[in-house]
Amino acid sequence: MADPLIMVGIMALFGLGVGAHRLLGGSLAAGRLRRRMRKVPRRPLREVQDGDLTRVVGRTRARSGVVAPVSGRPCAFWRVEVRIGRQEQRGRQTVTVWDAVVDQIGEEDGFFLDTDAGAVEVRGRDMELAIEDARRWDHIPHERMSDAFRALLADNMTVTAGDGNTRILEQIVADGAELAVVGEARWVDDPDGAPEPSGYREAIAPRRLVLSPSAETALLVSDHPSART
Repeated sequence: MADPLIMVGIMALFGLGVGAHRLLGGSLAAGRLRRRMRKVPRRPLREVQDGDLTRVVGRTRARSGVVAPVSGRPCAFWRVEVRIGRQEQRGRQTVTVWDAVVDQIGEEDGFFLDTDAGAVEVRGRDMELAIEDARRWDHIPHERMSDAFRALLADNMTVTAGDGNTRILEQIVADGAELAVVGEARWVDDPDGAPEPSGYREAIAPRRLVLSPSAETALLVSDHPSART
């Protein structure tokens, strides 16, 4: 049986996005996502209450040492999808069916959006993405794969490549990029913030706004200018 890692390395690589972390690559789908985002108003952070669906625009700030597993690029967060094609007979036609064997987004601990009113934390991997920076490869030799990418394949690969092609897509949001995020707001204690002065003996404990998926919707994420206005 062929080694799935070697098969991934020698096949032609392209990319499509589906699954729990939904990549909206087509212009129509991406446009619909941005319109959904624009329907959520931007408000001063001080007016946001727990449970509000909120749109925040800022510059990404990565937690230390975040690196995309395929390209090795430093970033605020990344998403990788691997699909393996297999032939399937449908009536008189033979079609290629693309099975997703990897669909993963990092980082587990999230990232920050720096705004004029302070830092906002983004947590959660359930995202709908309309991100411009997506890379595809025509060929990646097995010996040139990073250890991180090999580990990602080993952890998630549940079928062999067989005789089909392999498609791999990596997309990132760079550290310091302008980004819009829609999510459910929640205020938490900020361990990194300085206490705020008050008229009482004890200072007010600092608070941080966190955006995460809600029960009704994933996080909506876009780096397109129209989503930030």
